Amino acid sequence: MSYTEYDSLLQAFKLHAEYHKNRTLVRYYYHSESSSKPKIKTLTYNQVDKITDYVAKEWKKTIPPSSFVPGQQQPQCIVTLIDNSLQSILAFFTILKLGVAYLPIRDCYNKELIAHLLEQSNATYIIASKIYREEAFKAIEILHQVKKSKEEDQSAIGVKIWDDFDINQLVILTSEPTQQHQIENMSHHNNSIEYFELSGGSTGKYPKIIRRTAQQFLYSMMETMVSPIQQQQQESDGEEKRWLKSNDVVLFTSNINVGSIITKLFACIFAGASIIVFYQSSLPTVHEIITAAEMCKPSIMFGPPTVLEKLAIYLLEKEEKGISLDEQLVIDNVFKSIKICLFAGAPLRLWVETGGISVYNNLCLNEYKQKWNSIKFSSAHMNYLLFEPLNNNIDNEFYHLVIRNTHAGLASHAANRPNGDMDTKDLFRKDTDESGDYWWTHFGRMNDIFIMKDEYNGTNPILIEYEMYNEPIIEKCILIGKNRRHTAVLVELTNNKTINKCSTLEEMVTKGSMSIELI
Repeated sequence: MSYTEYDSLLQAFKLHAEYHKNRTLVRYYYHSESSSKPKIKTLTYNQVDKITDYVAKEWKKTIPPSSFVPGQQQPQCIVTLIDNSLQSILAFFTILKLGVAYLPIRDCYNKELIAHLLEQSNATYIIASKIYREEAFKAIEILHQVKKSKEEDQSAIGVKIWDDFDINQLVILTSEPTQQHQIENMSHHNNSIEYFELSGGSTGKYPKIIRRTAQQFLYSMMETMVSPIQQQQQESDGEEKRWLKSNDVVLFTSNINVGSIITKLFACIFAGASIIVFYQSSLPTVHEIITAAEMCKPSIMFGPPTVLEKLAIYLLEKEEKGISLDEQLVIDNVFKSIKICLFAGAPLRLWVETGGISVYNNLCLNEYKQKWNSIKFSSAHMNYLLFEPLNNNIDNEFYHLVIRNTHAGLASHAANRPNGDMDTKDLFRKDTDESGDYWWTHFGRMNDIFIMKDEYNGTNPILIEYEMYNEPIIEKCILIGKNRRHTAVLVELTNNKTINKCSTLEEMVTKGSMSIELI
């Protein structure tokens, strides 16, 4: 599979939806009013394709025609403000079929921030869950006032409150063979922006927009997530060497309404795997996560680092109250079935400083052109840096950053080339403006995965445990997926050695000090 095989994300989805059409794509966990026990319902790849065709046809009747003008330098965008993972998935593929750019906004953002993102993304329409009706309209009002003060165009932004969402009704409507819901999908041009991601707001007041073409999105998915894991997930000789297979079930523990989660969703689609999501607005409890895992037997778990803390607290509380043998067996079986735990988040700061991770932050680089990931190196600094075309192909738009051995800040153990240079695996694109000024835009890493290795046997979970105990701020740790090549670690921090004078464990997690990315 190559990211260059596809001209658009829609083309990639349609091809895989056709190939895997009768396989289950989505399993959604929900509570039935008629039963005290939770249930699981499923949607196949074909059903998701048909439902989003139907929804796109309906939405196109109300979305302004100006949203569909192809080839614009500043792409039109539909913003989603949705609290339900199943709605988010269907909205994503629907918007792809409408041929406009897509920006998912987190449900925790305030009205001023939403207004800022609407302006930055050139949004023409908002799709919102009914609980965000007030936030959506208030954000538009704020943006209108901002544009008025700047004497800018105050074109109205349309809003659809998706309060008539009924998945059962959509399944029925699209399952009737006499009904034709196929629309003429408005595919993007090869170099058009299809997808927006948000930075974490590294130095600015607000997060910043990161524009992605389909090839950038797919390349980032392949090289920063799929390829590194696949290289490590080597099975015995004679078996297919893939980290994610069509019979895998992937548990998503957070809402699918942010960029990093959409990337993981697409990775599952490429493999023909199925995912588990929770049909609710609130984040699932640990009990719900374990119950869903027991019902669906996932082999992979995706989620934010805070899930690790919640799991640790849950296990400690169970232990204190006296857990039954049956409960212990359920929890053990859930963790034993998971071969990969993938959590997005920065590693502990000691490793950030010593492991060469996120090198563009370690070098104390400044933002340029109002973009968090655009960097302007000084001419003096460039004496110590080298941008090499990826795969030595000068026509490739991607470059990887090499730090020369003469760089004063390069630790000797970080060198990974015979001459003492360090290939950081940070990927950049060279951008220019009309005046000829140029800068470098960072958009991903070839290998941003933190893996502990011993000298002879590759990845060793015992070594991870050993290294965790060597961290001065860690008191105890628990391994999930022990004796597997990829594992996650629950840590208990030493209160008197916390970072940034955080007084509580909750505060540390909020500030990101406890975020760990271990595969």
